Amino acid sequence: MITPGGAEETAVYRLFDTAESLLYVGMSSNPTGRWKGHRRDKAWWSEVASYEIAWYPTRPEARAAELAAIQTEKPRCNVADVPSDRVPGEGAANWEVTKNRVVRIPDDEWEEFGTLVGPRKRTQVIRALMAWYMRRPGAKLPERPPKPPAAE
Repeated sequence: MITPGGAEETAVYRLFDTAESLLYVGMSSNPTGRWKGHRRDKAWWSEVASYEIAWYPTRPEARAAELAAIQTEKPRCNVADVPSDRVPGEGAANWEVTKNRVVRIPDDEWEEFGTLVGPRKRTQVIRALMAWYMRRPGAKLPERPPKPPAAE
């Protein structure tokens, strides 16, 4: 969409699998149109269960947000702009794709955890906790929400 000032409004979108793991981050002025292309040529498309879209007033602003998201959130299926620590060899062909893991967590705890960390943040918090636990350089414990007031 072209805004009155002539800039093209552009979206940054995130695609998630059923476990709410981030699969892909992309940008487009027509996300649903772009997804038709993904549907045709991306093997991972069948894993997409949900999405988030954030709109930016200009394409350069969207590009900066997309790049920052790819670098910090490390989506599993992006091959362009991935951090160097995700590409063990030359080029995207050597990029290691993470596997889905099975962890048994009671539904009520999973839902409460999701409520406390916010939508689409469970994976990020779990990964941060694991990195801290394994003493990875620079890893920090994820921030916890405030303690609820004591019941009377």
